[in-house]
Amino acid sequence: MSNPITLSDYQKNALSRVANKIVKVVEPDAIICFGMQSITRTNWSCFTCSTGQGTEEHLRFDLLILTSDSNRRNKRDIFTLVRQQRETNIEINCVVHKKTVANKIWLTGDAFFSTILRSGFCVYVADPAERLIIPPEHDLTPERILQDWNRFFPLAVNFLITAEESQFKRFPALTVFLLHQAVEHTCRALIRVCTGHRIVSHNLDYLLGFVSSFFIEMAKIFPCNTMEERELFEVLLHGYSDSRYSEEYVVDLAKVPILIRRDAKYSTDVLHAQNWLLHKNGNITSRCLNRG
Repeated sequence: MSNPITLSDYQKNALSRVANKIVKVVEPDAIICFGMQSITRTNWSCFTCSTGQGTEEHLRFDLLILTSDSNRRNKRDIFTLVRQQRETNIEINCVVHKKTVANKIWLTGDAFFSTILRSGFCVYVADPAERLIIPPEHDLTPERILQDWNRFFPLAVNFLITAEESQFKRFPALTVFLLHQAVEHTCRALIRVCTGHRIVSHNLDYLLGFVSSFFIEMAKIFPCNTMEERELFEVLLHGYSDSRYSEEYVVDLAKVPILIRRDAKYSTDVLHAQNWLLHKNGNITSRCLNRG
């Protein structure tokens, strides 16, 4: 498994630093990088920059975390621990799996794992003598792509339509639950069609992070870059379980129409991304979208 990209010294040091922190708190069997995003920002002000123009680089690493069977933490706990190792200007997105389970999956023809093992690069391995199995190339079949798209995306659209009806009838908690489901199923459709990964999660933080690993524009819909934006997303994030089981869950009525507009934009942007999906997966994906 060779490194398919050339990293700068700053990027290498940043990746090594966060990987070392992850190793300390999670104790994984292996860490594989399957994506990186770098944004350089230029800053200048005649009041604050006495030396002239300044620049800063914002990084994001997408990591597959493989753990041993003896590691008793569940995926959600590991995901949270990994995200806590973020630094200023360095974001971390991760997918977590047991190594033994992953070994079985990628040998049975899973497109997601075979792509990562063939095209990603290993950042850490607990036992250097143990070689990671490189599986043969596997691609999703046109029939499978069509089946998965038609399963998830039309359902997401119907959740959004029903949420709008629920808002009209003034059921805010139910409305937010339906909006959560609309975003969840849109994410699952994108992840399955674009990466081949069969993901089972209701955690929107996890799902949206995964989607932005290959579709960064979608992260702008729920940016969470201010306190107000984070509070708005928290309402949606807790809409799956708290709206049904927590008596303390109260929805600010002013936030509901904002969430509906964001959900609608999310679904609309997915449909407008047909050219990108066409480039990624070929003509079959475009046909799937048009028929969905």
